Amino acid sequence: MPVRAGNRLRQQGQADLAALERDSAIAEAWLNNAGTVLAVMGAENTTPESHAKAVQSVLGKRNLKATGL
Repeated sequence: MPVRAGNRLRQQGQADLAALERDSAIAEAWLNNAGTVLAVMGAENTTPESHAKAVQSVLGKRNLKATGL
């Protein structure tokens, strides 16, 4: 599930990736070099809604919004 989150994600990208990967709904997370596109792979037996909730939980702490692509 790639999402566009804006360039502010790059500033704290590694911490955000680690937080996402600790969430049981997320198997893996990646951030492009520019820090503008975040991709997440949901864990087995989870729903797209749980993936979106996990992403919004992490990004919301930084007042960032994500748009699914």
